Amino acid sequence: MGTGLRYNARDMEEQRKALWQGARPLIGTVVGVGIFGLPYVFSQAGYVYGAIELIIVAALSLLTYSIFSDLLAINKGHVRFVAVVSNQLGPLGRLIASLAFFGSLWGALLAYIIVGGQFFGNILRPLIGGNVFHYQVAFWLLASICMVGGTLFVRRLQATLIPVFFVMIAALTLFALPNLHIEYLTAVEPTNILLPFGALIFAFSGFSAVPELREALGRRKGLVRASLVLGVLLVAVLYALFCFAIVGMTGPFTSMQAVDGLRFVAGPWLSIFVSIIGLCTVFTAYVSVGNSVMNSLIYDFRGRFLSSWWLAVTIPLCLFLFGARDFIDVIGTTGGLLGGLCGIVLLVAYERARLTAQLPKRALAVPQGLVALSFVLFAAMIILTIVEIA
Repeated sequence: MGTGLRYNARDMEEQRKALWQGARPLIGTVVGVGIFGLPYVFSQAGYVYGAIELIIVAALSLLTYSIFSDLLAINKGHVRFVAVVSNQLGPLGRLIASLAFFGSLWGALLAYIIVGGQFFGNILRPLIGGNVFHYQVAFWLLASICMVGGTLFVRRLQATLIPVFFVMIAALTLFALPNLHIEYLTAVEPTNILLPFGALIFAFSGFSAVPELREALGRRKGLVRASLVLGVLLVAVLYALFCFAIVGMTGPFTSMQAVDGLRFVAGPWLSIFVSIIGLCTVFTAYVSVGNSVMNSLIYDFRGRFLSSWWLAVTIPLCLFLFGARDFIDVIGTTGGLLGGLCGIVLLVAYERARLTAQLPKRALAVPQGLVALSFVLFAAMIILTIVEIA
């Protein structure tokens, strides 16, 4: 009996480790620069509205990640988003999926360059001076070099920095508690009620992490859905706590990337502390997302390693050098337009697989009404983003 208990305890421990190992790629990819745009849009709309929309987008993201995972299960080999969609929707689906997928990931990498360099500068500029542009280019160079390490390096980086990030967010929340202004958290602005949606969809964008999650679990594919739930839940809690702390302290002074406004309420030291959090987060996310771009080019388009790396890192840099440097515009457009388009083509591919009876036995039986509602939400995000751009 004692031996059986030991085996059960050992099995449960291994299962917990596997769950965390599976959730880690999702957290490392999803939690990036998007988190630093959320306090601003939450403060503009109202924390209450933002929190409600966060729950909606988290549930929608979990649904689409699960759908994508089921579609991956019916494909052989190391396929990624573009191949999965094109196998169901043909050449036209492949074209749309390519534009949406690579556009959203390159947009994310561009946002990481913009804000990662700002964080880098916030930390080092008091010591050595310099222009923010130089720090942004330096951030791009260092992160791009690290991408050469491939998937193994990315997993080690995630294993090291993600726990550090959790601890630092917890410390920030504890510091914020005695410095909160309840009126900042309860204020609402109905005219901006839909503002957080685009930034939230960007902040939860993580399609590229689902294949990495499945591969990280190895033979424990039965834990895929549980790892997805764990990953999305932890991301949602982190976002809610971070916005709670920043909006509660800075309110109307909340800046676009969350850091500058802290100088008004707590001085430069807290701004530097949050910049360190930001640099760790954005660096991990840049390497994770960049690695996903490389893997898609390698597996879906049969690219070579170095040429795939070169394409992954140079296109966002070119966009940055040609003047795309407005953080909120980048994450809003990337999330609302391209993220929404990724969601739509994925839902259509899922319905195609259902009609042709290709889904695996363990597939998530998503009611067609829920798929239709998700389709409407993604379409609404695209339309709202286009209206906002216009």
